[in-house]
Amino acid sequence: MHNKKLYGFCSGLKRQPEKARGYASSESSGAVSNEQERERGGFNNPGTSRYEQEIMNKQQRFPGGSNTFSSFPARNAVATTTTTTTTSSDHHLKNSYGAVIISDADDVELHEVQDTNPPPAALHTMIQLLSMFNFMKVELGDRMTLRSKEEWRAAGAEFIGTLLFVYLGCGSVVATGMLSIEMTSARLIAIAMAHGLAISFLTGATGAISGGHLNPAVTLAFVVAGKETLMRAGLYVAAQLLGGTFGALLLKWSTPGTMVGSLGAHDLANGIYGAQGLLLEMVLTFVLVFVIFGVAVDRRGPGVIAPIPIGFAVLVDHLVGVPYTGASMNPARTFGPALVSGNWGRAPLVYWIGPCLGAVLASGVYR
Repeated sequence: MHNKKLYGFCSGLKRQPEKARGYASSESSGAVSNEQERERGGFNNPGTSRYEQEIMNKQQRFPGGSNTFSSFPARNAVATTTTTTTTSSDHHLKNSYGAVIISDADDVELHEVQDTNPPPAALHTMIQLLSMFNFMKVELGDRMTLRSKEEWRAAGAEFIGTLLFVYLGCGSVVATGMLSIEMTSARLIAIAMAHGLAISFLTGATGAISGGHLNPAVTLAFVVAGKETLMRAGLYVAAQLLGGTFGALLLKWSTPGTMVGSLGAHDLANGIYGAQGLLLEMVLTFVLVFVIFGVAVDRRGPGVIAPIPIGFAVLVDHLVGVPYTGASMNPARTFGPALVSGNWGRAPLVYWIGPCLGAVLASGVYR
């Protein structure tokens, strides 16, 4: 039986049963040398192996290809030889141009190599969780933001809104304290109602101008979600902190000296540890921001009546959180009275870290 030259995928390769046909050495008889390949235009891409370059070159010569090798195999595809015995006639496969692709008794096949070392299940689960929380779209913003009158107008709305919120919210704490020093159920309901109603109509009043954040944690959630730039967020947070401070000052100036106290500054209740307070503030802020994204940010939300459910969220959070931490959920609400009264509490960072973590988590989970 005479030997025929193999074209297509097997062109120029000598039968070597002990080696993979695609990885035959250049020293073997009939193998194509590097110099010859360069003359024929092969090995143009230094990032691919010689095996892949041979396949690409053969496919260029036979554009029609055969059904056996109609596409470029992946890197993990290897060529293997299967030896069969024929006594009558040779097997021939021809492409659309009539060229013999496989002859004699050798069939070259491609097999996908199975990954014998798959990643552990725990690692795969961790990657999925990280991809779920890959939600941050932080943008720096344009420096022209600080020169825009509209941006300063929005910051002014945040300043006034936060000032009034701190004045009314802290004022409810001071006013109910004049009637009863103890935290009774009636006093708790009054404080919760004051904060909930105040945030409801103040967000409605400033929403068309600035978005009605009135809370650095809410602004941070908008930055993480890509709804606000860092430049504009910095302007908002500065206005909110200044508004909280001036709101506490106004309350102090309008209250008798003997009744001022701590101006409604937040502090952990007796028996509450810092970690417990942080967790509670994180959960309460999560509830608030989750509601904000659902009713005000999401286009499918109620839109115009969004301040009402936001106010109810603040009200319910106060009913739960006041006996524990005072239910801040708002670093500006904590910062202003603490700065003016000098009462920073036992764990002031709880009222910064907890709300910020809860806001970021709610932003990511809602998206």
